[in-house]
Amino acid sequence: RMSAVLLSGKRRSELIRYPRNFSFDSESPYPSASQGMRGTFAMTKEEGSMIKAELNRVAIIVKDVEAAAKEFEEMFGITFYGPYQDNHVGVDVALPRRGGLEMMSPNRPDDGVMATQKLAEKGEGITGIAFRVDDLDEMLREQLDGYGIRNLNSSRDSLQLLLVERSHKVLRPSIDSLSFSFADGYGLYGEPTVSPREVTLYGTEEALAQINELNVKPLNITGIDGSRRYRLVLEPVWKEFGDVYVSSEYLTLTLPVERFVEREYSLPVIVEGADTTVNLRIYPDHVNVRVWVAQKDIPSVSADRFLLVANYRDILNGSQRLKLRLARFPEGVRIRSFSSDEVQYVIIK
Repeated sequence: RMSAVLLSGKRRSELIRYPRNFSFDSESPYPSASQGMRGTFAMTKEEGSMIKAELNRVAIIVKDVEAAAKEFEEMFGITFYGPYQDNHVGVDVALPRRGGLEMMSPNRPDDGVMATQKLAEKGEGITGIAFRVDDLDEMLREQLDGYGIRNLNSSRDSLQLLLVERSHKVLRPSIDSLSFSFADGYGLYGEPTVSPREVTLYGTEEALAQINELNVKPLNITGIDGSRRYRLVLEPVWKEFGDVYVSSEYLTLTLPVERFVEREYSLPVIVEGADTTVNLRIYPDHVNVRVWVAQKDIPSVSADRFLLVANYRDILNGSQRLKLRLARFPEGVRIRSFSSDEVQYVIIK
């Protein structure tokens, strides 16, 4: 999840992705290269949404904005205005004389943008990226419509909106319509993963009650010869209802794939639970097992990492032949066949 902070000034509008939950303050002047910036509005936004915008500014959080500004001037020739103290927010800000790079550092522990917390958790680095859009109202309506926000109008220092009561429902999409096959010699190396595994639908209770499942559109992937990620598109059943929106219209399928080669190992047969006072002979006492091994794992796979066993209890039960099973084998190895899946035995008295 990410948070988006929207700032508007005069006829300009910008979007800053900022790790905050909610803040609106029409009285807090915030000096910037675009001038006249006075209002901030923040919302939480799900991944997967696209916003058409022009890159405007990159904000960096530092421990000491004055020292950092001097270092950037010495290293890159970038000069800054300030630093300015914004005591309302609790940060000191240095703004570029040219270009789109700005810096900030907290001047109190409880600053309004959580700069102190971010520095403690992640250290110095990029904290916000600003974009300019052509029409702030249109962009706001597009981004907030799915959250039940209507009749939205914004001005330089105010934001008017109507909140519509909405419910939500969480579903796990089915991927049964998906099929895939591999190129010769390739196969899965681990488990496929799907993200997000759950999708949230937002809408009225009446509409959500009619949507009980989500499915991906049919997709047949062939000739896979390496690890890949694939975008799965959901069947848009929610579009049958004018007031239902989803947290994501897409899923990402990750397939871990490796090239496999065939190997054969001669394994001794071990009888589990055998009576040590009994002279027992197994025929054959070794069995060949054929397996697929990921090419990258070949150096680490050897016969001593396998354990082939028969059960002495079968002898006690009167069985003439003992069934074999692999009790242990290296992770990632795929068993193809045995030269024999059972053995005979003789008890010498």
